[in-house]
Amino acid sequence: MDGGTIKADFIQMRDQLAQGSIDFYAGVHSTDIGGSNTGWIFDSPEDYVEEGILGDDVVLCKNALVELDARVPTAPARPSAGAPVAPIR
Repeated sequence: MDGGTIKADFIQMRDQLAQGSIDFYAGVHSTDIGGSNTGWIFDSPEDYVEEGILGDDVVLCKNALVELDARVPTAPARPSAGAPVAPIR
């Protein structure tokens, strides 16, 4: 590639060689695993706009309490043998 800039972020890189006459920005949030990457800049260019992969961030619950529950709900108990069962309608 003979012109332009490679701009990325949030990458974990190992053993990657950046070649050519352009700047290769891995991004400020990227990881240079073992310091093994050559030619990459682990910073963001001056004109970089952090907008995320899906566009600008959206605030859904500003100043509201958000509770995340990762518990797996348990299945309802099965009736024991001989117990009356309600018909499914």
